Amino acid sequence: MKRQPLLVILLLANILFAIGLFAPCFTLHPGFGALTNLVRSLQPEAGAPRIVSIWGGITSLFSDGNYLLGAIILVFSIVFPLWKFGVLWSAILDRSNNERQMKLLQMTGKFSMLDIFVIAVVIISIKGLPGSTRVSLNWGLFCFSAAIILSLCIPYWLERDARADES
Repeated sequence: MKRQPLLVILLLANILFAIGLFAPCFTLHPGFGALTNLVRSLQPEAGAPRIVSIWGGITSLFSDGNYLLGAIILVFSIVFPLWKFGVLWSAILDRSNNERQMKLLQMTGKFSMLDIFVIAVVIISIKGLPGSTRVSLNWGLFCFSAAIILSLCIPYWLERDARADES
């Protein structure tokens, strides 16, 4: 793939990533089983749906004192993808196809889906709560996932181009 389309795809992935961090990713609809109506009548805010973004979830974890979980999600959902995007920008803008960049891209590829996995574990654990608690996915999660998937495709295209240049 030529350099120009890769730059556009990477820019799109960066934009989707930024939107996905701050946009609503899922809505938590708390349920209390047979006591749902009673809880909602006594404490209406307890039964109100809560919209969560990735960034909002991380800040909420830190403010609630869950530092370890907040740090894990911060590292794998924000820090690591930002580092990977930096490596991708460097690889596309510096088309020397050096060995070091290709090894970095291969190394980041091994951990690329970890950020999606962390989000999935959080959603599954919420769905496992007792009562009739439901989780509905929102458009921010799809933006975030699309950015990660695009960041998985770009190294493949770069490596394919490097092999084509060698032959």
